Amino acid sequence: MITELSLEGFRSFRDRQKITFAPLTFIYGPNSAGKSSIIKSLLLLQQSVQFSSTSFPVFGGPLVDLGSVWDTVHGHQANGMTRISVVLDGDSSISRSTTGESSLFTKARVEFGLSIDGHHDDLLEVELFNREGRSLTLVFSRCGDELSLWALKPESLQSYLELGNLFGDFRPEELFPTTNTNLLPVFSNDSLLPGHVYGHLDGTIRSSYGSSISPTDLFWNRLATDLVRQFRTEMGKISYLGPLRKPWERTEKVSTGEHMQVVGSIGENSLSLLKSRPELLAQVNTSLSNTLECGYRLHLNSAQFTVDGPDRRQIVAPTIMPTLEHLISGVHVSPVDAGFGLSQLLPIVVEMHLRERSTILIEQPELHLHPRLQARMGQLLRNAVSGRNQNRFIIETHSEHLILRIRRLIRQKLIDPEMVQILYVNNQEVEDAPGESPTLTTTLHSHVLALRLDRYGDFIDPWPNGFFDERFEELDTWGEDVNYSLDATGGFGTLEV
Repeated sequence: MITELSLEGFRSFRDRQKITFAPLTFIYGPNSAGKSSIIKSLLLLQQSVQFSSTSFPVFGGPLVDLGSVWDTVHGHQANGMTRISVVLDGDSSISRSTTGESSLFTKARVEFGLSIDGHHDDLLEVELFNREGRSLTLVFSRCGDELSLWALKPESLQSYLELGNLFGDFRPEELFPTTNTNLLPVFSNDSLLPGHVYGHLDGTIRSSYGSSISPTDLFWNRLATDLVRQFRTEMGKISYLGPLRKPWERTEKVSTGEHMQVVGSIGENSLSLLKSRPELLAQVNTSLSNTLECGYRLHLNSAQFTVDGPDRRQIVAPTIMPTLEHLISGVHVSPVDAGFGLSQLLPIVVEMHLRERSTILIEQPELHLHPRLQARMGQLLRNAVSGRNQNRFIIETHSEHLILRIRRLIRQKLIDPEMVQILYVNNQEVEDAPGESPTLTTTLHSHVLALRLDRYGDFIDPWPNGFFDERFEELDTWGEDVNYSLDATGGFGTLEV
């Protein structure tokens, strides 16, 4: 699982911010404070693993559009660099290699450093931890203009030679012949990471692979196989639901192919997935009726419509006609006639039941939901992380009612406070001198605070500016800001502000 993220020089984050994730992570804070950048950084890595043929990330794609490196580096500084680091830890897939043998490492940190002024300045750090908690860090750079190759930095050569000591049972002199100590290994790119040894560098000349292969290189190849597999697996386990999900329609065309495996960022495949998986529909209906107490049960009816094909021939399109059954009256209505809120809620519920051991990113789950339903969503999330699916959630939200229910569940001992992480993202005013200019300017930089909860659901760390104090401020200043005076007839007179 992805247990930690660090951002530095990324969008609104100037200074390095270390973010620890729990099974339930809630991100709060004002608008434009940098909350969505946390989610977008993970989508950037996932998108790059899926769609990049080189070791360079894909900033614009189907999952997220961040523009370019220039748009991503904080302040668009010509000499700036953005760093994104993730820690992979604690999942069964990291402890088992592709052969079924135990992995040589138990935790890995991968950090990408990307610059504006040229690919040659881009760096990659890989830190691997053994079973005793000891770690070893290797630093790589791009091999000249080859975006598909990584070269070990000279300062990391000694660490490379110690791989066998830390992760195996070999002596250093057995791993790398002394005659080859001046050769820096070069690695192929595999899912943005250094894969197997491709060759070696002797000064500026790449030596042939066969003449300089060593036991250390072979040992690294085994480590790289596990590392790349784990990184690719965890990036593939990320799913994302955006801040505005697809609204209901009276009929919906059935999704096919690869779309039948994912809900989609706006929930566009939810009904097709439910139609093809009756057991999933039953689970979703249980959550809607029992946990969320929506008062409805979802039914999906099949229909076929004739439409014009690309060659003007009539073709039959499989279609879904959803209805909602009112649990008290038994009346069936189209979801279109039952309000907008359930259309925003359904993809979230489907994703919770569909995914297993995944990291689910959700923006604004409370959209168009009554406060009571927002609170019940907290119960649903608790069930999701405690059940067999063992998913983890990173949720950007403004909902007070959601976190109040989570605190209540902690107080009732229905969820451990260690399973909850509350992050508050805020802008801080910082004086700095851009570039070579000696003039100080005041700029805003995103800062992340982790707010801990005790076993009673109370905050150990104070909520910045008070916990949702806006309503109290409005009520407390009512008498100061507004003066109502009764007119002679006993009615309200002039409103004085």
